[in-house]
Amino acid sequence: MSEINAAAGSSAAQIPTLIVSRPCRSADAVMRYISEGDFPFFPIIPAVSCAEATRTAAGSQFGIVLINSPLCDGDGISLARTLARDGCAVLLIVSAATYPEAKKAAEDGIFVLPRPVSEPMMHSAFWFLAAACRRSGMLSVENEKLAGKIDEFRIIDRAKWVLIDYLKMSEEQAHRYIEKQAMDLRIPRIEAAKNILKTYLG
Repeated sequence: MSEINAAAGSSAAQIPTLIVSRPCRSADAVMRYISEGDFPFFPIIPAVSCAEATRTAAGSQFGIVLINSPLCDGDGISLARTLARDGCAVLLIVSAATYPEAKKAAEDGIFVLPRPVSEPMMHSAFWFLAAACRRSGMLSVENEKLAGKIDEFRIIDRAKWVLIDYLKMSEEQAHRYIEKQAMDLRIPRIEAAKNILKTYLG
């Protein structure tokens, strides 16, 4: 495991990764494939059961989760759904017999593969996970920006109505007043609006 982390640590834009699998040959194959590839998975944290994975995920923020089913305490499908809802990009590897049931998890944004998994398919799946994780991160940033803009508009609008109420300005006059205050004081409009609210509302 340390060799995998050391190799991965040399690349940029690393993605914290949780690998959930009981000890078995297929798990060894996944680890070996990651160590030999140039995937942005770092650090890599192992877990051997649903319970351990749940505890580990609760104290960390993982971008990618690989679940090699079955686990000693379940098939991993519920775990995959939970972690996907938490924003992780999840790959669930299952037996061919379990696949018909497990593939329903794809509706929750989980990437499901039946064993045996070929190297080209594994390669594509890993890069798919990395892309999905980064896309999710970008959406999160955009949502934060949008929330900030909405809050800014709300504060500026409130300041306008304070000017309308206290100084009997029209809405257009209040808008121009805030713009002029921001320009004269060389501050953002949001700060000018906050100053107005502080002046009249305390």
